[in-house]
Amino acid sequence: MKAASISNGNGSDNKEMQDHISRLPQDCLMTVMKLTSPKDACRSAAVCTTFQLAADSDDLWQSFLPADLSSIINRAETDVQLLPVSKKELYLHLCHNWILLEGRTKVIL
Repeated sequence: MKAASISNGNGSDNKEMQDHISRLPQDCLMTVMKLTSPKDACRSAAVCTTFQLAADSDDLWQSFLPADLSSIINRAETDVQLLPVSKKELYLHLCHNWILLEGRTKVIL
């Protein structure tokens, strides 16, 4: 087993850490990210390419959306054709925009 080294300031330790992270199975990384918050998922995208790919995954963002989202969208008075296609964009859109339902009830995440 390789002992942990103290950073020498040249970035080689960061590269080594990224190499270890990139070896994680994608489903393992996805499971961990689903246990975080949407805000943390966005922040993790800055860590490395592997995290960025996971943080942009529709599978991850589907887990942050309400389970009954399709029911909500089916009852929406707003034009659902204008909603974003990607789950991440949809989540962010719903955070900043109301969905009007029958009787003008408002729904937020």
